[in-house]
Amino acid sequence: MSFSAQEISVEAGQPIELFDFRIGTDAYQWTTNPVAVTYSAITYQPMEIKREALAFSPDERAEALKITVPASAPLVRRFINSVPGQRTTLSIFRVHRNDGANEVIQVFKGVAQTVAFTLNGLTAEIATVPITAELANSIPRFAFSSVCNHVLYDQACTVAQSLFRHNDDVTSVSGDNISVQGLSAKGDGWATGGYIALASGEFRQILAHTGNTVRVLLPFPSSPLGQTVEVFAGCDHSKTTCDTKFSNGINFGGFIYVPLRNPFEGLDNA
Repeated sequence: MSFSAQEISVEAGQPIELFDFRIGTDAYQWTTNPVAVTYSAITYQPMEIKREALAFSPDERAEALKITVPASAPLVRRFINSVPGQRTTLSIFRVHRNDGANEVIQVFKGVAQTVAFTLNGLTAEIATVPITAELANSIPRFAFSSVCNHVLYDQACTVAQSLFRHNDDVTSVSGDNISVQGLSAKGDGWATGGYIALASGEFRQILAHTGNTVRVLLPFPSSPLGQTVEVFAGCDHSKTTCDTKFSNGINFGGFIYVPLRNPFEGLDNA
């Protein structure tokens, strides 16, 4: 019997679902089935997991789909202290138990936005928006501003990350302060506005840099002490920094001659 026939059947259908969460290279794969299910060389382990009904209306494409799991799940524990630096994606597949996993249908693909703890912290609700939600966003044009509109190291900026990278070991960690060997040679402030990345792909924005120490926006879930990390230079998006630090003034994406005074304000109409 085909998937479609089983899906609408009152008696023959035995639906189970496969949930594939990904954060960088880490994967968390669970199934609603009471025993493990193998699909596409991946084994999905049983989990007390449930979801809301899917919304297929184009008008509801930005609605978050809530997934409920035990708060003790390894994926959820990564959200307790801080949100992971890399985005969390989710794919949901549906199959019927008596179909032998011969016909598996992907019913959802999205990105996790938030995790809320419910039932006094016993369960967690993962709010996940479909990838189609991005189609509902307005794409802004450049702002008429004196600072650069580009994102550092993107295609419009053109600065090569490899030329502004420092690799070395973490020598100490204290809260949101991380010391990286040899970073002082770059000069204070070199990494301010940049980011620090672990080998796993996890990264954090750098708020301040003095000597060998950087202060990050949020601590990493586990201490990077002793690990080799990559520290990337930051940019304040000014024309001076673009010229002197990156030698990239030709690609500057701001409007440096924007007047400081609005000619339409403060006029004497008397």
